[in-house]
Amino acid sequence: MKTKKIITIALLAIFCVTQFSCKKDKVETPAPVVKKYLPTAILLQNTATAATETSVTLTYNANNSIASMSQTSSSSTRNWTLSYNTNGTLNTANYSGGSTNNIYSLTYGANNKVNTITKTGSSPAVLNLNYLAGSNT
Repeated sequence: MKTKKIITIALLAIFCVTQFSCKKDKVETPAPVVKKYLPTAILLQNTATAATETSVTLTYNANNSIASMSQTSSSSTRNWTLSYNTNGTLNTANYSGGSTNNIYSLTYGANNKVNTITKTGSSPAVLNLNYLAGSNT
């Protein structure tokens, strides 16, 4: 009887050691991947006839920002090329179509708000932007 108790206790000890002494790795659920839908084409249609008036084709850079945009209508094609600053803000937008080539350069203030848009090319212009205190308007 004493031998049975010793064997039972030894088996119970072995069982407990094997079950509770090993650290089990927690399986962590990975964070869900947020997929962004980046359209490559947009059609602008006439609301009355549903006929396509303008077609817009988009391309993206490695940061998923728009790199270029082409607007095609029945009468013309406008091509836009966009460049960005190192912090991801829009630096320039270059528009070309036919014999027209315009570059819009943006400058930013301390709060990353656009302060000035400078247009070079045909009919150059400077647009200074002002914001209401305490708002983005």
